[in-house]
Amino acid sequence: MEAMEYDHSRFARWVAQDLTSNRMRGLWAEWLLAERLGLLHEGSGRIEWDHADIRLGSTAIEVK
Repeated sequence: MEAMEYDHSRFARWVAQDLTSNRMRGLWAEWLLAERLGLLHEGSGRIEWDHADIRLGSTAIEVK
């Protein structure tokens, strides 16, 4: 079997093609808020099952 070229953006589009689905809405809202607050940077990512959706300094934010 040949080595497969991996394209993360293609995978992300396939997984999250409908941002309004019940499963994706919350994740999209978290990302949107983190983006707006300037908290996204190279290497940052969401921590599954963390105590808060987003952390801004010592403030924990739950996105609903």
